[in-house]
Amino acid sequence: MPGWLPTAIIANILAPGTKRGNWIIDDNDVIKVEQSSERVAELILPLGSEAAN
Repeated sequence: MPGWLPTAIIANILAPGTKRGNWIIDDNDVIKVEQSSERVAELILPLGSEAAN
């Protein structure tokens, strides 16, 4: 549908060092949330996250 946008974005944001099973999330692999103004926050994605795996 042209012009269609989702109404919600869901992201699993984990803190650096979080353990999941036998894996520990590396600091370079976490999503960061930065407050850019009083009412706006930005999601900072890890470098290379746009590449398909």
